Amino acid sequence: TREYSEDEESESNSSKSFKALITEMKEEHNTINKNLQELTFKILNLDMKMDNLARHLDETEKLVGDMENIHRGLNSSIEHLQNKLQTISNKCEHLESGSRQLNVRLMDLPEGEEGRNLTISESNDTFPCGLKTEQVHPSLKSKPNSGKKPRMLIIKLLKFRDQEVILQRATDVGPLPYKNQPV
Repeated sequence: TREYSEDEESESNSSKSFKALITEMKEEHNTINKNLQELTFKILNLDMKMDNLARHLDETEKLVGDMENIHRGLNSSIEHLQNKLQTISNKCEHLESGSRQLNVRLMDLPEGEEGRNLTISESNDTFPCGLKTEQVHPSLKSKPNSGKKPRMLIIKLLKFRDQEVILQRATDVGPLPYKNQPV
């Protein structure tokens, strides 16, 4: 009987250790399931963050692309405006040099005569008949005091041919008389 009780006792101990092992395994299984759920949740969070980052990256790439297009457009506009500015500058320079080409300068004419109707002695025949001027004005120097040499008078002609005739005749004839004084 004693043998039987030892076997029973050993069975009872093994049954207890088996139950403890099963309980321990269940606890480990529950811990593993809990950890697995936490990992699954963290992975889902990471997936959502990755999706957000991918979406933001796509938006950023689109914005960068748009900015590059705008930059190209602005560079193109700048080049166009620089070319236009150069063209306008060349035209201005051409117009300015053209406008100066028709200027005739008279020296030693008394101050204030530019406002009056200028008549040069017809006897020397220097100025062509029907001479038309656009503008007559003194040079940009300040007005001299009385008794000092007067400013140069600039006559802006309308026709290039008039200028050629005046310069040729002035070269041939010499100084022009104005009120019986050479000019």
